[in-house]
This record gives sequence, structure tokens and C-alpha cells, in this order.
Amino acid sequence: MDIVGKIEEVLEEYASTRERIVKEYGERAKALEWEEAQELLAERDERLGELEEEVVKKLEEVIGERGKVLWECVDSHEYASGMGFSHTAITLIVCDLWTDKPGTALRVWAQFRRSAVYGRYEYVLEDVWTEEVPIVDDEHTPFTAKLLEEIPWQYIRPIWARNIEKMIAELARAEWEGRLREKLGETVRELEGGAWIYDYQHVLAAVYRAAEALGIQV
Repeated sequence: MDIVGKIEEVLEEYASTRERIVKEYGERAKALEWEEAQELLAERDERLGELEEEVVKKLEEVIGERGKVLWECVDSHEYASGMGFSHTAITLIVCDLWTDKPGTALRVWAQFRRSAVYGRYEYVLEDVWTEEVPIVDDEHTPFTAKLLEEIPWQYIRPIWARNIEKMIAELARAEWEGRLREKLGETVRELEGGAWIYDYQHVLAAVYRAAEALGIQV
């Protein structure tokens, strides 16, 4: 089995264990008074946090020196809900795997479905996929690395985050290939053209701060 297949096995086990924990605590909470139930649910949330730490350790064991575990939730949205039911899609960046291609990693993504349908809870791994992404580090891509630090991510809305991430990936590729100045100019023009979007305003300001810090003329 290849490494992505092993990662998928770990994720399936995680989803199954998470579902079991939520169901068990939910059943126990039904028989309790409100305050006691809240204490039990707080205990459940602590256990789920421990489970995430456990899955990260398992992924690190599977990947070893062949990559880096990221385990970052990038989107969580309810896509169907009604009287007595709800379905939520949760998307995570699982890890980056190193490749033989200079400056490039294979990013592993996962999507889970969390459902509550008339009292029945499910947490299921729905999809795992990969994409090539540029590696960002202080040595080979100092501008992109600095830009990532300068962007105030807390103000970037999910609806625009994907576009911004694509811009950053293109900058990193250009920096690896020695085309940063040309690509930076294109990116600035794109951000200026979309300056009516305040998320882009934040990124444009971050571009200027990163460039100034590194003595790069924009």
C-alpha cells in the first residue's frame, strides 16, 4: 500500500473513533440534568481534542521523514439542514509529502461529513485527494515566507481564502524559478484590481510590508 493509502486508513479510523465517542457521550448525557450533561459534554470535547492529538501522532509515524503533518481545518460549512437533520462538510489539509521535483510537495486533503439525522449521529471520511504545491521556506522562498507572516489571516474570509492561497502558491513557484519580480508585479495588479474586496486590501498591504522588509521594489 502506498503512503496515501496508509494515511487514508488512519483518517478512516479517526472518523470511526470520533463518531463512537460522540455517540457514547450523547447517550450518557440523555439521562442527566442540564448542568451535569454540560459537564459531561465538556469532558467529551476534551476527549475529542485528545483524539486529534493521537491522530497527528499516528500520521507522523506513517509519514516519518517523507513529509510534514499539518492537520489544519480550512473549511467547515453546513450544506443541508432542516427540521431534525443537518449535514456539515469539514475540509482539512492533512499533510505535505516531499517529492523528487525540486520545490514541490504533494499536499494531502481530506473531507469529512458530520451528520445528525433525527437523533442519529455520523462522522464519515468522504474523500481524500492530493495536489502539487510549492514548498515555502526561508531559504528558497524568503519573500513568500515573509508574506505569509504578514497577512492578517484572522481577517481573511473563507470565501476569498482559496483565491489568496492560489496567488501565494504562484508567487512561491515563481520565486523557486527565479521569476519573482515578474510574478509579483502581476499579483500586485490583480490585488489592486480587486481592492474593493477588503480581504485583498489586507493582502496588498502585506505584500508591500514583506517587500519593504526584504528590500524588494514593487
